Amino acid sequence: KLQFLYLIDRTRGRGADGPTMSDALPCTPACTIRCEGGVNTARFSGDGQYLIGGGAAGAVRLWDSGGALLTSFQGASQSVVDAAVGNTNALAAACGDEKAVFVWDVRSGDAPTRWLRGHQARVQCLAFTNDDQVLFTGGDDATVRAWDMRAARAVAPLQTLTAAKDAVTCLAVNGHTVVAGSTDGCVRHYDIRSGVLSVDTLGAAVACVSTNQANTLFLATTLDSTHRLFDARLGTRVQEYRGHRNTAHKVRSCFTHDEAHVLAGSEDGRAYYWHTDSGRMAKAVAHGAQVVVVAAASPTGGRAACGGDNGELVIYECR
Repeated sequence: KLQFLYLIDRTRGRGADGPTMSDALPCTPACTIRCEGGVNTARFSGDGQYLIGGGAAGAVRLWDSGGALLTSFQGASQSVVDAAVGNTNALAAACGDEKAVFVWDVRSGDAPTRWLRGHQARVQCLAFTNDDQVLFTGGDDATVRAWDMRAARAVAPLQTLTAAKDAVTCLAVNGHTVVAGSTDGCVRHYDIRSGVLSVDTLGAAVACVSTNQANTLFLATTLDSTHRLFDARLGTRVQEYRGHRNTAHKVRSCFTHDEAHVLAGSEDGRAYYWHTDSGRMAKAVAHGAQVVVVAAASPTGGRAACGGDNGELVIYECR
């Protein structure tokens, strides 16, 4: 059992610009998927082959990257808050209001192969390790839990992390680092290998976190209408992205495939691209929803998916 013995409370600073710019952005609607209720989550698989999504009606569906339906996963009956396909494309998982996490075999689909129970409140987020051997989950009970995906039945979590003071809203896993954002205004970095916990205090509730591929930068979305880019090792602020509106909803953000841009939703019915290095807005894309909650960029480039409270998940392509 891991024990985090060291706590590093890091202060804010200003660093250098990040990756270089690229001009090709997927902004042209290519496919619109109708979902019952609002769209709460959608993301591409690690190789860009699949797109998984879920929403208020409890449905979890798997499409190919162009929007063709492949599977409707069964089991969830209440609002789905997060869903993901594992990095090996073997497993899919979803979580939400039912205080449980559902895991499916992507090849067989339909009924869940595992129900992971242990959270005492809504489960807000989940993320697989790079090899899919462990699934991390976070929830309104202010915990992050680690589940063994190699076991036929995961009766209890491998580890429960309790450092958060309020709901854990978002997770990102990269290598041996687990990054967790919380409504307590902090981003926590758990180094699973060394047992070191580092804390960055942002001052506003955190809605989304993500890392770049090299795990040298992390992006945090907060409910003060700001996205912030940080140096993951030093905790210094590299850049900020503004011009959107986000004060109430769990709006998603991410890097594009080449990390030249940041993509995020907004509470003004648009999705936005910013240049990663300069912080300058590159493009605002109209969606049609009042709130665009979901913004996901394909890791192979050429496509993005945005979804909102109108139940429409739109796949965009480059012109």
